[in-house]
Amino acid sequence: MSHIVGIVCEYNPFHNGHKAQIQYAREVLGADYVIAAMSPDFTQRGQVAIFSKYQRAAHSLNYVDMVIEIPVMYATASAEGFATAAITALASTGIVDTILFSSENANRDLFEKISDILINEPEAYKSTLRDTLASGQSYPAARLAAVKACIPGPDNQTEELLSKPNNILGLEYVKTLKKNHLDIHYEIMERMGEAYHSLEADSYYSSASAIRNAIIENNDNAMEGVPSKLQDSYLKLCRDDYYLSPMAVSEILHYKLLNAENFEKYLDCNEDISNKILKHRNDYINSEQFIDLLKSKDITYSRLSRILAHILLDIRDTDVDYQHISLPYIRVLGIANCATDLFSQMKEYSTVPFFTSVKEIDKAINDDIPIWENDEMVALAKRQFETDSKATEIYNMLLTSKCNKAIPPEISQKFIMV
Repeated sequence: MSHIVGIVCEYNPFHNGHKAQIQYAREVLGADYVIAAMSPDFTQRGQVAIFSKYQRAAHSLNYVDMVIEIPVMYATASAEGFATAAITALASTGIVDTILFSSENANRDLFEKISDILINEPEAYKSTLRDTLASGQSYPAARLAAVKACIPGPDNQTEELLSKPNNILGLEYVKTLKKNHLDIHYEIMERMGEAYHSLEADSYYSSASAIRNAIIENNDNAMEGVPSKLQDSYLKLCRDDYYLSPMAVSEILHYKLLNAENFEKYLDCNEDISNKILKHRNDYINSEQFIDLLKSKDITYSRLSRILAHILLDIRDTDVDYQHISLPYIRVLGIANCATDLFSQMKEYSTVPFFTSVKEIDKAINDDIPIWENDEMVALAKRQFETDSKATEIYNMLLTSKCNKAIPPEISQKFIMV
């Protein structure tokens, strides 16, 4: 079987750092193929992606060999939920033998040590976590304190590893591989270029945040961090107003918030946050202002952003069990023309069905003879399909309003081959 490297990504949007990572997979790791598990139209921060999932898949297929979709109920989840679903999707192909991720800290020994602490949760970890949360600290701050309690002596690397976004996701990838005893190796590539949240757009390795911000602000430097092969496509999308900013959801989210009695049923929400939303919803101006209004020492901006995305997309706490994430199928968004052999390999080795269109998924779910072995998996497939479809419908509606052009329904979307 081929040597296949899996990458978890958002490609929001695809930039030179992503290109370098894929080159590393091919040239250093010797990958025959690279498969990307990519966020859909909503991202892990709970925001709309700047370009649609189909545009981003088409862009990335100039470099990777296949793009599979992370279901939106997990793509908008916590780092743990996002990572678990993404790794599960790649593992379910049956053909990925290595996971490659980029990190601000490439210290493999530290990843091993901290991931073991997070999996085993020794008493020092549990008691410190409990006490720190009780003092009013946020969960990320409490987890950092708890891990440091298990590692004696001064250790600045631990704090850095648990405070940088790519490090945190990398830890969750390693945890998932270990907890599920997956026969998949992992490799760490040190992250290149500007910091994750840097807004410096005039660098060859500008961050995705910087490129998004530059596009939204119509900055002349927006293309500095974009591979030359993709720049014409990006510029056309910008000219046509065929992109969204995080603020695009403001009006429809406001309407949703005004038409509910409580929000406790939504994923990651609780009674306190629900009451806080109810208390302040009449002070709502736009999505970003409202999150700033709600955030506090113990409730981070990112968590609130994800909760509001779950409210908008009707993703409920009953939809996701973080301890037992199971994917009933894989949705393949696109493939490179030179990599169609991957389909024959997946037909032989994949552990769940895979589909290349929403028509195929809809037919499988509603067939008189389901392809899944029990009713629970059929229900899970149906719910995953419903939430993914709703997210794309909302994204397309927002995009139609932005670019003043009709967006074809997803059912008419052609399978992407580049």
